[in-house]
Amino acid sequence: MHPHQPENLLDAQRRYPAAVTEVYDVESIKLGTVDPPSRHRRHVFDFADGLRLIISRERYEDGRLLVHVSASFKCGSELHRSFPGLMEFMCLACRRFWDVSGDWQPMRFVGITCGNVPHWLVGEEAANV
Repeated sequence: MHPHQPENLLDAQRRYPAAVTEVYDVESIKLGTVDPPSRHRRHVFDFADGLRLIISRERYEDGRLLVHVSASFKCGSELHRSFPGLMEFMCLACRRFWDVSGDWQPMRFVGITCGNVPHWLVGEEAANV
């Protein structure tokens, strides 16, 4: 896991294209034959309030390419201390992704994994996954 390294919105916006340039094969991630995007700093976006987004572009079994976003927060951070509730946290994460990416497409919520990490897919075909 990368240490928390907050950056301002402008720096995050500048780094965003590098986060979605490489395409990850979802099956290869599941099989463990490639490292997940979270292991590569270019996909990790940290903010001063403690929010962390992991952003990557992924190819699904049927060939669709979608942006994958997950959100978490640093323990002891401002966000952790004043946790607004799950729904508000998820709204904050979506707004922050939209601000970073400039991509205002709807985000399809796909679930919460162990550790209470919410995940979304972004793209025209996200509704069909």
